[in-house]
Amino acid sequence: MSKEQKQHFWIPDTEVKSIGKKLRGQTKPQNVVFSEHGEKLSRGLQSIRETLEKNKADDSLINTDTRVFKVKLCDDEKIQSKEDLFRNTGLTLNAVQNKTDAVVSSTKQQLENLQKKVGTYTRNGEDKTYFDYIELAPYSRIGPGFSGGIKPDISAYGGDIINNSGTPMVPLDTGSAVLHKDGFITVDAGTSFTAPVVSGDIAEIMGMLPIKNVLLAKALLFHTALPVWDTDTSSPEEISGYHMLYGRGISNSEEALYSTESKVTFLRTGSISRTKKERINIYMPELLAAQSGLDIARVTTTCVSSPFVDRTKGSEYLDAYIRTSLKKATSKTGLSPAPVEQKDIHKEWHTCYQTSNIFSRFKPGDWQVWLEAFGRWNKKDDDIPYALVVTIEDLSGTLDIYNEIQAQNRYQLLNEIRIPVENQNK
Repeated sequence: MSKEQKQHFWIPDTEVKSIGKKLRGQTKPQNVVFSEHGEKLSRGLQSIRETLEKNKADDSLINTDTRVFKVKLCDDEKIQSKEDLFRNTGLTLNAVQNKTDAVVSSTKQQLENLQKKVGTYTRNGEDKTYFDYIELAPYSRIGPGFSGGIKPDISAYGGDIINNSGTPMVPLDTGSAVLHKDGFITVDAGTSFTAPVVSGDIAEIMGMLPIKNVLLAKALLFHTALPVWDTDTSSPEEISGYHMLYGRGISNSEEALYSTESKVTFLRTGSISRTKKERINIYMPELLAAQSGLDIARVTTTCVSSPFVDRTKGSEYLDAYIRTSLKKATSKTGLSPAPVEQKDIHKEWHTCYQTSNIFSRFKPGDWQVWLEAFGRWNKKDDDIPYALVVTIEDLSGTLDIYNEIQAQNRYQLLNEIRIPVENQNK
């Protein structure tokens, strides 16, 4: 099938249903008898004091071999799901502070054994951090950013600097060749060199969009980034490490500009709040659903939001985030949740939420993407702008699903949408 470039589809308001959301979890006022409360508190403090005095007199713990300490897991890990891990490494889970923090205990010998395991894993894992065909420049900013977010967001080819017998030089490759101001080809490198590359990609996408929305251009760039890791064989833990090195992958603006007959992209911008969520209709073609076999279709979603922030709160600077979920058609008239892939990039309290699902058997018709906002209590009614990108792909690359979607007459071609223009002569 030809890769003829076609316009993306715009999702109009007629395909979106807004639903009111009742907030839960707010603390309710309670009638407290302060004299009784004070009496209970006094008894509790007295009990603690007596216990401390008793332990102070007991010297049986002075020479104990027990070590008690606090552990903290990554944001996407849960203490409750790691109980077997603690048990298998000789750790005792004493108390769970929250979903990622706990107090554990161990003997001195068990702790030393665990430290040896961690050291061995780290040394053996270093070779898996980099690829023979693509390495991140050692001076690039990598690792978790604000609130555990990915840093960098995205990567681009920018060459590298090597030490040649004490002389720094840039080797000639496809990522370092540039046009000099005097008209000849030379080499250059550095993160300050790749930043204009990504900026140029954003500008190219903006030029294609009738609505000059930077958030939508950013969502398209994230949505079509090329992974530099093997998504099929890499474990979720390995992919999480790659994300901290390369972000969402290599910038790929050409893929972001157009749909094809076998790969169709839907776009939408809007805003929701903690008291309003949206359900957005996406049409799954009958032609695609009629195929038999494994791994027939892929549905990928990317939602980039622009929530309010409070920079004075350090890593907790985000005041809200938007969560997306994909709902597929069932044999009846309802919808059911699509399975969540462990390798998806979706985290709470982050500005980008991405999912990718592969389907073998499914029903055609209206599927939905649900958008729901979560935030601080003092931001109940504030709107959070978002940009949504959804792609349905025939993995065989042989079917014309674009024309079937277009024949529904429900979605607008991107170059045909109406743009409100403010009268400058008022």
